[in-house]
Amino acid sequence: MENLFVHAHQPRISDAARAATAPDSAFMENYRQALLASPKYCTRADCCSFFTFEEDEVSGSSSADALPAANDVLRRDLEAGAADLRIPRDTEPRLSGLEYPLLLFADLPPLPDNETLSCLLEEFHHVFVSSSPFLQSMSLPRSGAPPYLILPMALLGAAISTNPEHSQWVKKLWRATEALLVGVLEVDNSLARSSDYLHAATLLMAYGVLQAHGQVWRKTQAYSGYLAAPLHKMRLKDIGSNTGSAAQRLVDLHGRGNIGTLGFYFLVDVLRAIHFNTPPSLTAAELSLPISRGHDFRPLYKTLVVDHKPLPVALSSDGYLLLLIALLSDIVSASHGFGSLTVHPSLSHQQTCPDQQSFPTRPPGADEPLFWSDEPTGGSRNPRESLRQESLNSAYCNPLLPFSATQEYFRIKKNLEKALDAWSVSVGLSGGGDVADKPTVVDSTIIPILHFCRMLLEAGPSIYLLPAVVGYTPIGVSSDSQDPGASFQRNLRSLDVQRAGFSFNNAVLSSAWQILESIEADHHHTGVDSGQSTSVGGSGGVDGGFDPMSRSDSSSITPIWYPLIVFYAALVVWARLLEDSSRKSSGGDVIFIARKKVLGTFQIELEQMKPTWGCTERMVAIIKSLK
Repeated sequence: MENLFVHAHQPRISDAARAATAPDSAFMENYRQALLASPKYCTRADCCSFFTFEEDEVSGSSSADALPAANDVLRRDLEAGAADLRIPRDTEPRLSGLEYPLLLFADLPPLPDNETLSCLLEEFHHVFVSSSPFLQSMSLPRSGAPPYLILPMALLGAAISTNPEHSQWVKKLWRATEALLVGVLEVDNSLARSSDYLHAATLLMAYGVLQAHGQVWRKTQAYSGYLAAPLHKMRLKDIGSNTGSAAQRLVDLHGRGNIGTLGFYFLVDVLRAIHFNTPPSLTAAELSLPISRGHDFRPLYKTLVVDHKPLPVALSSDGYLLLLIALLSDIVSASHGFGSLTVHPSLSHQQTCPDQQSFPTRPPGADEPLFWSDEPTGGSRNPRESLRQESLNSAYCNPLLPFSATQEYFRIKKNLEKALDAWSVSVGLSGGGDVADKPTVVDSTIIPILHFCRMLLEAGPSIYLLPAVVGYTPIGVSSDSQDPGASFQRNLRSLDVQRAGFSFNNAVLSSAWQILESIEADHHHTGVDSGQSTSVGGSGGVDGGFDPMSRSDSSSITPIWYPLIVFYAALVVWARLLEDSSRKSSGGDVIFIARKKVLGTFQIELEQMKPTWGCTERMVAIIKSLK
């Protein structure tokens, strides 16, 4: 569905070209010197450097601490201010040795020494980059990178490292990275339009999406906004063919150098939207970039969504993944846009009364059903609802039908279903997505996303509430929080599945099992039990060709989308098993044991994933607690 307002506020080419032009070097140097002119600030190069490694005379070890001299002044002033109650708290920054924005750097934790930092960067380049799509086309520097890019690469390197000594640096690097990215942007706002800063913020956002801590989620949401602004101002979502005026060529050249960044950001943003239950920041309607040599993303995506035909050209594995992620983004956007306005009886058993909404606009009480049912106690179906469902199934695109949110959602759903079928045919799968003994042109790690798309589309908007119902909420969020959604979350946790009204049909359940089977098959193929896992991306990036022999199973990690997909599949299976067991009058203990054994298969898959992200540990704990 084309959005008529996408280009309403697009910056002009001249504006984007002017933003892409770097300021004069003399101007930048004078600005930095003026910023550091305060006599309270220590300007010695051997002291106040972010990466100064001096040998400790006592221990003989080297350490790195951001702005050590200024930190000492700040701590002494703050301690004196805390001891003297006559000093107001708002005067504490004035007493410190730093002025804003350098005050943002005052409380940075110690950084790794040179040797450890090199190991973390090597881990990032050899393992994370080679195992993630789009990253190899980002041209991440191995040497000479600015500090604000070194830290997020080291952070991901520490997070995926198998060395126990590296795990101690994860939290410190997270604090240092998020503080540094905000601080350098305050010092020099032009960095927001540089490729290195876009790379750094995208990598930090990827780490945050894979965590389960409330503070990390809030920071990640903020960085999502930081990235959305330069992508819009620099017209990076509308990359041309590097032709036309000089200004157009400058903008296109800057954009083409960030195609890999845009693809990886698109993937991470969709995962963030699903994990945090928020709308995506970037939609397929906004994208226009080269997806392969001589072919643009937009006409190829139109072939799938509008024409419902297989792709006319062969793409790289990353190219097919980008189109599938775009379909997933539209599925999530449609659910958030129409979920609170629609009734959709064909999507599952979540029936609604004619005057009631299936998705609540207000927090329900503990004894109120989350979804209303139009089925009387005798089990007979509402004739009006049956007739309405038949009309939707037979003529979903009939222009003579009255316009409604339900009708529009159903039309989008049917379009996306046909688009998924066309994508399946394009990669060598059947229309139903059966992968058994079928050679495909995409990496096997991409296939679970296809089943995940079908599961979300068939289940409807209610599926996004399942994590909150089972208690999967960010760690560190107070139960008495005054956040507008906090009471809604508490009411959801007080409901069980039967009273909440969750009911998923056989198609949803089938997709959930296909997710588990495809991931199990991939783990078996790549030998997870021996400490190995899967990779995706190849060496070609978006423009390169797919090479099935390019996968390096000896030094790779689980794709970043696996934990979220398996967790949602486990919740769907659990809800369906719980619904089925409620219809049986005997054998409660046997059914409970069987349900725990079934959920154990999903738990095993999560526990086998490498590395163990923060969200993975939380998901395993939730599955263990399900009854």
